[in-house]
Amino acid sequence: MRPPEEKKKNDLSKADLKALGKALLPLFILVLLGIFVFRNVFTRVSAQKQSLATAKRDVRVLTEKQELLAEISNEAAELVYPLTFALPHENASLMMLSQLKTLSAQSGLFLANMKSGPLIPDAKTGLSRHEIQFDADGDMVGILSFLENLPNAAPISRLETVSVSSAGAASRGEIKLSVFTAPLPKTLPAITEPVRELTDAELETLNQLATLFLPPLLEVEAQGASPRANPFE
Repeated sequence: MRPPEEKKKNDLSKADLKALGKALLPLFILVLLGIFVFRNVFTRVSAQKQSLATAKRDVRVLTEKQELLAEISNEAAELVYPLTFALPHENASLMMLSQLKTLSAQSGLFLANMKSGPLIPDAKTGLSRHEIQFDADGDMVGILSFLENLPNAAPISRLETVSVSSAGAASRGEIKLSVFTAPLPKTLPAITEPVRELTDAELETLNQLATLFLPPLLEVEAQGASPRANPFE
C-alpha cells in the first residue's frame, strides 16, 4: 500500500487540475471567439478590397471609353451612317431596286421583268436575304459596266446567276442576285467592359463598306397650312 502522504499528494493534483481546467475554460472560449471574429473581419476586409479593386478598374475602363469616344466621335459618326445602308435591318430589297435603276441609267440599260422574292433567313450566319431577278437590255459594254459597278452599291449584294445573250448590237442580261439584311443588335456590351480594338481586317472591311455609294433618299419638305375655299360661297 502507498503511504498516506503520497495518496494525499495525488488527490491534491487532481483537484488542482480540475481547478486549472475551470480557470482555462473561459480563456479557451475567448480564444475560439477571437478566431471566429478574426476570420469574419478578414473575410469582410478581403471583400471590401475586392470591391475597391473592381470599382477602380471600372473607373479606369469608363475613363478610357470616354477619352476614346471623344477622340473618334466624328469618325465614328461618318462610318455609322453608311453602314446602316450597307447592311440594313429592313427594306433592303427596296433600296437595291432603287440602286438598280440608278446603275442601269448610268450604263444606258433598260430593266424589265423585275421580281423580288420573300425574305430568306439563314440561322447559321444570322443574316437574311432577298432574291431579285430582272432582265437588263442594252449593249454588251453597258451590261458589263453595270455588273462591274453593282458590288459598289449599298446594300451588300451577291450575284447568283448571270446569263448574257446578244442579237446584233443588242444584248440582254438575265440576272439574279441576293441582297442581304440583318437585325439590329438586341444587347449592348456592359458599360464596364473594356473596349476591344478592331483588327486590321475588321478596319479594312469597315473602310470598304463606308465607300459603297448610298441609295438616293427622298426628303419631303414640310409645307405650311394652306387656306381652304369655303364650299358655301
